Amino acid sequence: MDFLGNVTSFNAHKLLWRNRYEDPTEETQERAFEVGEEWGVSSDKWSQPWTSLSGGEAQRVLLATALALDHADVLLLDGE
Repeated sequence: MDFLGNVTSFNAHKLLWRNRYEDPTEETQERAFEVGEEWGVSSDKWSQPWTSLSGGEAQRVLLATALALDHADVLLLDGE
């Protein structure tokens, strides 16, 4: 949640979405939770400390956040 909150607090994020949503931060968080849930990230994982997540959980949280931001045309992912 801390990471998601930090990313959505950036003014650039708020400016991109201010005309589409009343609260862009809340909308982004809801989308991230929905994507995360589809990938098996339970709601309690979002409030756990980052260091307590497994590598796979942390990756799914980051990817769900990136997709929820919906700013990029392309996501480059490292397969290692």
